[in-house]
Amino acid sequence: MMLRLHYKYMRGSLLVNVIAICCSISMFTYMFFNGYPRTVIYLYRLSNATDLYPPLRKDVIEAVSMLSKTKLRNIQQFTEYEAMTMPDSNPHSISRRNIQASKVPSSIVDQEGFLINQRVCDDDTVMVVVVCSAVYRFEQRKVIRKTWASVTKDPLLRTKLVFMLAVHPDPYMQKYVIEESVKHEDIIQDNFIDSYQNLSLKSIGMLKWFGESSCRNVKYLLKTDDDMFVNIPNLLKDIAFRESFQPIKWTIMGHLQIGARPDLDPQSKWFTPKSKFHKKTYPDYCSGTAYVLTNDIINALYKAALNTPIFWLEDVYITGILAEKVKAKHIQNHKFDSVGRERDPCVLRTIISVHRVNSIDLQKIWTGINNDSLICDYPTATNVDNINVRDLKLHKNKPKR
Repeated sequence: MMLRLHYKYMRGSLLVNVIAICCSISMFTYMFFNGYPRTVIYLYRLSNATDLYPPLRKDVIEAVSMLSKTKLRNIQQFTEYEAMTMPDSNPHSISRRNIQASKVPSSIVDQEGFLINQRVCDDDTVMVVVVCSAVYRFEQRKVIRKTWASVTKDPLLRTKLVFMLAVHPDPYMQKYVIEESVKHEDIIQDNFIDSYQNLSLKSIGMLKWFGESSCRNVKYLLKTDDDMFVNIPNLLKDIAFRESFQPIKWTIMGHLQIGARPDLDPQSKWFTPKSKFHKKTYPDYCSGTAYVLTNDIINALYKAALNTPIFWLEDVYITGILAEKVKAKHIQNHKFDSVGRERDPCVLRTIISVHRVNSIDLQKIWTGINNDSLICDYPTATNVDNINVRDLKLHKNKPKR
């Protein structure tokens, strides 16, 4: 009897191993003939993330209601962007005629420079979230939609979200970007090659898009990345709390970096030779992982970019160099975590953003903070119904001038 069981077990294990080996060979064969980008798409189409959607809380609704009381005047639309796209002279640009993998539907084509554009905001929108994302990160965007971005589905939050993309060198990718855009209606795609060195160009495109889009009258813009967890209700409450003391104008808010020095290590990812930046320290800037811009400063930052040489570190360029040029105010907010070490769900309920979060971590974080059985010993984002918003701490670090 034992011999029969042992043989049956071994036969089952052998079958599992054979199947696993065949799957591995199949995957490597697929990668060999189709390349890495197409393999990413293949895996993306096989994946399925868990949809979690927490109920909206009364305190968040009240905060959004307070923020939406003030109506903004129409700001001047941006008209100068040719210097940023330059399809004939910019080596990183890509012409529309090179995107031949699939025809872009006319409903999402923008004739002002973007390959894909969407109308996302309405008159009631208080904040728009722009997630800068690499083209091939389909799975990460999918999980973001099903986790922290899912709260934007509730109209009471008055928040919209879009993903800001550029163009992948492999034209095959464009077919799936268009499919994603048609399905979710949340893709904005600018007309240059997507790369780490072009992140500043992507953020300039974000500023331009904001001024020309249906979102141009929205009071706040949150820029973040696709490797982030963002607690949108906490951010809205934080802004409402600050606005209750004084209006937030001409401001950039986030994790403020003061006195940071250029990295002179040639082996570093952030290596910046003195020929690219000659000063000893960068101007004060907010970490590019997540920062908030007020409506009134966006046009000024964009115009300053048209007359300022592009610096490859996006956060230093947008929230430091350009911000210094237009005399922007910074707000230090330690609820923006640019390090990404925190995973305690009780702590995560109290903060605004966390860095270095992949799709698996994101689902774990979302499940953890929405666990109704979780009991925290201090005020959190899900048990603040009886907490006065004025009990929250306000960080006011003035940047150096």
